[in-house]
Amino acid sequence: TLIKNCSKLSNEYISYFDLNINKDSIKSYLRKSFKSLVDKKKSKFKYYILSNEDKNTWKNFRNLHKKVAGKITRPISTWNNQFDAIKNNNGFLVYALDYNTMIGGGFFQFSKDEAIYGTGAYIEDYKKFSIGHIIQYEAIKYMVEKNIKWYKLGNLYTSHDLIDLKSKNISYFLSGFSSHIYRKNVYEL
Repeated sequence: TLIKNCSKLSNEYISYFDLNINKDSIKSYLRKSFKSLVDKKKSKFKYYILSNEDKNTWKNFRNLHKKVAGKITRPISTWNNQFDAIKNNNGFLVYALDYNTMIGGGFFQFSKDEAIYGTGAYIEDYKKFSIGHIIQYEAIKYMVEKNIKWYKLGNLYTSHDLIDLKSKNISYFLSGFSSHIYRKNVYEL
């Protein structure tokens, strides 16, 4: 009856990474063009994982986000909630330093079964060094270590979706780290 009574039926596509693998085989699932970009040994920057109560590092990430966005984009309460997730072992931050300056980072939240990418910020001049790629790769390795089952990368948008270009670009980037794409039927009444 749901199909009969719905006014619109559409499909969404969601990309995931199956984390039930050996860390050494992660690269085999990545988009071909990403495989050489995630080699941390080739990077001249240092990468770290914040999984404890280091307020200064979290504040640096928050300030980086403000700098990259050019403004404060959301209430401090949401940042505090994410930091609480880190303190409660339900979140972590992977970040990159150029000497002592944070140049990029990504926050991830997780349960025992699933992780999601929460927010990221990357200085434009450093994007050419593939720091976003390495941060995603390091996050996936950490998720495997934590025995999380799935990394939900988010919706995969197509050229036909009525969505802004930034969201499409993020979607395309993240899908390069996926091992599976699932279709979800959306029924609107």
